[in-house]
Amino acid sequence: MKHCYDNPVNILDMSNFYYIDNRDATRKPFRFDLSNGLIMNVSHTQSLDHSGRLQLYQVTVSLDQQTMDRVAEPRTLKQLQVWYSDGTVDTVEIGELLIHPTILPRSPNHLRMLSGGSSSDGTGHSVFQAEKDVTLHSASYSFQEQLADVIELMQKSTSEERFSSWPIVLPAGSTIDVGYRFQLPPKDSRRFNAYKLMIHYWDIDGMRVATEFIDKRPELYKSDLAFYVKKYRQGGDES
Repeated sequence: MKHCYDNPVNILDMSNFYYIDNRDATRKPFRFDLSNGLIMNVSHTQSLDHSGRLQLYQVTVSLDQQTMDRVAEPRTLKQLQVWYSDGTVDTVEIGELLIHPTILPRSPNHLRMLSGGSSSDGTGHSVFQAEKDVTLHSASYSFQEQLADVIELMQKSTSEERFSSWPIVLPAGSTIDVGYRFQLPPKDSRRFNAYKLMIHYWDIDGMRVATEFIDKRPELYKSDLAFYVKKYRQGGDES
């Protein structure tokens, strides 16, 4: 399945990946090899929706500190090797994984997160506090060209509104409540993808001052499984 992930490597620890297999399949993945010694071990597998013989699985992966320390610069991966319990190994298309070092470059005048949360309806928000005077110049997010029509960034006050004007001046000690809406239309094929995204806020010097994270599982349910396999994997209707 297609995953669009853009995160520091430490955020991948305990992240979820998804795949479809037959319900009676005996082999299970136990390790993902990314590249250059980067390994993700499967720590847990969970069965989600099913239709006939088709089963959607969610696997949770773990990374050790040595693996995370190997990521010294950003990497882009579109394939990985999957090791299975029966000894077989497959190379699979994963979508696009953008992996960054654990500590992202940021402005010394960065904002401190006070609170945050997200909802299953595709909305979320974070409250940041300026510890020094800072001017917000712009915002951007992962895979912006692909998702600009379905992600809306908002500055929340008494009501949710789009950012009406830049720049935004934040004196030391002041707070800002920012949010997002990430909602895909019912017939949009992108809803079958998994997303782990970042929203960055930038100052007037072009340095990152704050980051929000978005985690969205595939909207792939019982009624979608056979359609997905036929359309995207050239398989038959196995129900």
